[in-house]
Amino acid sequence: MNITEIYKFISKEELIVISVFFLIVILRGFYIYLWRKTIYRDKAPSQPEMSPLSVIIYACNDADNLKNNLKAILKQDYPEFEVIVLNDGSTDDTNDLLKFYERDYPNLYHTYLPEEAKTQSRKKLGLNVAIKAARFDWIVMTTANSKPVSDQWLKSLARNIDEKIDVVLAYSGLRSFKKGGLYFCLSNLIFQVKYLAAACIGKPYMGVGNNLAVRKDVFKQRLFHGILNLPFGEDDIPVNRIANKENTRVELSPESVVEVYYSDFALGWKERMLAYTGSRKYYSKKGYRLWFPEYLLRVLFWSILMYSACMGYFANWLYSLIFFKFALCYYLFLYFSINRIGKQFREPRFGVTLLKRELFQLFIDLYYKKKGRKYTC
Repeated sequence: MNITEIYKFISKEELIVISVFFLIVILRGFYIYLWRKTIYRDKAPSQPEMSPLSVIIYACNDADNLKNNLKAILKQDYPEFEVIVLNDGSTDDTNDLLKFYERDYPNLYHTYLPEEAKTQSRKKLGLNVAIKAARFDWIVMTTANSKPVSDQWLKSLARNIDEKIDVVLAYSGLRSFKKGGLYFCLSNLIFQVKYLAAACIGKPYMGVGNNLAVRKDVFKQRLFHGILNLPFGEDDIPVNRIANKENTRVELSPESVVEVYYSDFALGWKERMLAYTGSRKYYSKKGYRLWFPEYLLRVLFWSILMYSACMGYFANWLYSLIFFKFALCYYLFLYFSINRIGKQFREPRFGVTLLKRELFQLFIDLYYKKKGRKYTC
């Protein structure tokens, strides 16, 4: 069917709308292509000598989490490392548990932040203490509810270390002891893929403190200056200040993945997103703006769909056929790309959840954007 014959079935207005929709699909596909930059291709060089590492674990009333996760860190297949647990005023069995483990693991230490310490961000104060206590030049940050999926975790991070590198970013997936939570797993996957993909193309703008390696001296220089009064920003804001195209690497291997466990998926994800949304106003590097057009394209995508429905364009069989072919191509590309990336990071397969997120994420993003600006606790 040539263009002349098409005009017999589609009006000029319908052709303009379908052309705009096609352009939006192509542009949205480009952003998925950027996400695919996080597909693991084993490009990181292996260093002949592994740098000693200091692993810092933040814990606050996390005795159960430490029972489940600490041994996976202590039993890493790595030549030289220490583990420092920051016990932030815990009133449960955390202190006794750490003393028990220290008998069997001489490389395990813990430092304690008293419960009566007065500061709005106890975590920053505690991390400052733990970082000063670290003996080695490289620090790996994580939390008590985080568990490496492999005993090669530290090796996978350390192979990126050389004299030019100050920051190594890696993936942390959400997990829950309860069933369900696919939506939160998918939202976390896309959230993390965005900042990792930005770093892959030379625009790093944040890191997540569940799975992050930094050079101690560089991190200390700009640790928490100007943000000590904030109850968030202990990981992403310092990385935003430090990271650049030359000194940052991204580790994407399956062995580098850390799984973060929450007893309440929804609450854990909400607190996490409010904190990171609130942090953005303090970013000096605005790499996250790379994704603003993608948000706008999503709005336009659904606006054209609703406009077409309101104008009755879908009553035209040819218009409907072309429109939904374009939409189907986009969603197939999205489906296969997300699940390819998710498989690499040990995420479940996403099907209908992708469509649910597409329908509701616009409103959820607006909610976090509004609440995050006011988030103070």
